[in-house]
Amino acid sequence: MTFRLLLLSLLLPTFLYAQSNYKSGYVINTQGDTLKGYINYKEWEHSPKYIEFKQNMPNGQSNRFYPKMLRTFVVNGMDEYITYTGPVTMDKSTFPDLSVGVDTTVMQDTVFLKLAYRGKPVTVLTYQDKIKYRIFLQEGNSQPFEIKYYHFYAGSDKEAVREYSPYTVTLNQLATKYNPTNKSLRASIDRGRYTETSIVNIVKQINNDKNVIQTKMGGSRFFAGLTFARISNEIDGDNIFSGQKSANFFPSINAGIDLFLNRHTQKLIFRGELSFYNSSANYDAISDDVMYFKYHLKQATFSLKPQVLYNIYNKENLQLYLNIGASFNYSFYSKNQHTYQFYSISTINDNYYGLNNLWVSLPVQVGTIINKKFEIYALYTSPTAFTSQASFSIAQSIYGIGAHYYFK
Repeated sequence: MTFRLLLLSLLLPTFLYAQSNYKSGYVINTQGDTLKGYINYKEWEHSPKYIEFKQNMPNGQSNRFYPKMLRTFVVNGMDEYITYTGPVTMDKSTFPDLSVGVDTTVMQDTVFLKLAYRGKPVTVLTYQDKIKYRIFLQEGNSQPFEIKYYHFYAGSDKEAVREYSPYTVTLNQLATKYNPTNKSLRASIDRGRYTETSIVNIVKQINNDKNVIQTKMGGSRFFAGLTFARISNEIDGDNIFSGQKSANFFPSINAGIDLFLNRHTQKLIFRGELSFYNSSANYDAISDDVMYFKYHLKQATFSLKPQVLYNIYNKENLQLYLNIGASFNYSFYSKNQHTYQFYSISTINDNYYGLNNLWVSLPVQVGTIINKKFEIYALYTSPTAFTSQASFSIAQSIYGIGAHYYFK
């Protein structure tokens, strides 16, 4: 099982590029014609250089559309992009890769701008590539224009970092033009930052728009469920019980939260999970036919698991995923009892071995999500020692299957 999960993780980049995720939408070409169909919607880290479009599913021909071929494209209920041709700033503004001094270099380009907020009279759009993140504004149906922000090193020694924010001048001009009586607007511009959320909030004030909108692509959901696990504890090293393995079946209760980079695709998910389970182990050994040894272990464990979940197959009502992460475990031991019996004389020692309360294991999980409501999964945790003994160890491994229910 471990080998298969490892192989699956090695194939993950292939799935990343090969997987399609067509959603209903439409494109408007340069002649103004609207073509309805399906767009291969992805978690674009950067603004897409092209899109894949089908007029019919599932076996329709796929066509690539580049920005120069379209006026706009829309993924219904999700995203909208428009084509922009004009100057684009090229300075490096992401720390620590910054320009030395203000670099006002621009390049003429044709790109897709993502609609962040549609307003009247001012609309907000964004564009991101490998160089930097940019914000554009559009007044009515006029040509969009970039509002500029520079983040740079003040000198060649690269010790002092400075900011230059000409975009605030542009926002103040728009405030004077469209909403001159709003006294708090100037303060909002002064306090604002060069981020989508901040600029959208300022532009909404310029437009005198009091509607609540969702500008973030991220999202979240809560879940709870049960795992039925085979928990095995094996002793290894210089110990009378070395080589013995004790396994039991125990249920584990768990709950947590999923955080999405993109709530529409839900392809890459950051998960935080809290679980609780019990385990026990019993070992017996005999020496010289007259000396008997027993060891009894009872353990209760709380686990906090930060994880990364990636849907290697991602359709609307069915996802198949791989999940890797770490498990930070805190264990209580109600039994840590060693018994030595010589003929009829027994000696019982409690708290016999040195056992760690805090220990870390590495779980791997694969599963399926059905209708974005139910999750069924298989779990494996490789053998991990939780002893503080120098000469031997007790290592725990877990195999399990389980189910989660998602709450909106």
